[in-house]
Amino acid sequence: MSEFYEPPSRSLTLLTTSREPSPRTRSLIKDISSLSANIVRLNRGKMTFKELLSRVFTLGAKTLVIVGEIRGNPSIMRVYDTEPLWMNQPPIHIFTLFISGVSLSRERRHGLPEKPVSNVYVVSSDFANETHRIISLAFTRVFSATIIRPTSGKDGLRVHVIPKDNLFYIFFKMSDKFVGPVLKISEARIIGKPFEGG
Repeated sequence: MSEFYEPPSRSLTLLTTSREPSPRTRSLIKDISSLSANIVRLNRGKMTFKELLSRVFTLGAKTLVIVGEIRGNPSIMRVYDTEPLWMNQPPIHIFTLFISGVSLSRERRHGLPEKPVSNVYVVSSDFANETHRIISLAFTRVFSATIIRPTSGKDGLRVHVIPKDNLFYIFFKMSDKFVGPVLKISEARIIGKPFEGG
């Protein structure tokens, strides 16, 4: 590999899971990837992190998202900035979100859009709350989205971040209709460190 490659111009996200995931975790990433044309889903299987990065490079994805699980339930979402790969540097682990619960689209009967959309907006109204701010920034990165206020009239997929009962609910709307899954986030952290694993 040479010392420098031209980075990709399009903001794509590669979305995958921890190794050998449960059907529920696979269903969650399928739901999420069905919402946005900016997200490419990968069935990981036994693929190592190094092999994942090779796929990221081949795809030209600027972001890698890995959903982990506990006892078969989605429990953590790690978001990586992969642009340093084009300078032969390790990816940056930028956000970690802790998931306390998930309702899949089929469970809520929300359905999914006929086709994924490119215009995605994160609706956020409380940047004074640090956890709210981190969650909004993380989903902005995951979806290659723009942050807007609730009063904005922009069309497209809207990612809503709603605080309730010491949790943050993430739900999705398109044309004022609910689509996709609902996630409950209990904690969010900014990491900002290069990945040091093998």
